[in-house]
Amino acid sequence: MAFGNATFNGESLFSSGPHIVNPGGIVEAAKRTSFPGLDGEARLTLGRRARPLAGQGTLKAETQDALQTLVEAIEAFRDGVAYTLVDTRGTSHEDCTLEQFDTGRYHQISASEFCCDWRALWLKLGG
Repeated sequence: MAFGNATFNGESLFSSGPHIVNPGGIVEAAKRTSFPGLDGEARLTLGRRARPLAGQGTLKAETQDALQTLVEAIEAFRDGVAYTLVDTRGTSHEDCTLEQFDTGRYHQISASEFCCDWRALWLKLGG
């Protein structure tokens, strides 16, 4: 997993540990239909749909409370509002909503370091 500097709404919420955020493929809606006298099918393109961006990584903090505060700061973005997401390759994606954010169990890895794994899904509205 590459260490990147993904940001969401200009905030480096994921930079406490290694993480990666990558765009998924372009999603296009289409309708297939056939007509009498036409061999095969006709395909009507209905335009692009929301493009998924997936991320995963590890969050780290000095205390369990600080880790919980960081998780809550990220979860606060599950508000349905579109923000700009910059992925770990440095590409900016405007109009993204945080659709899903899941964490694993919290682990104490040293006397002053706690961590948890996370996965997230954003949708870039308008493709």
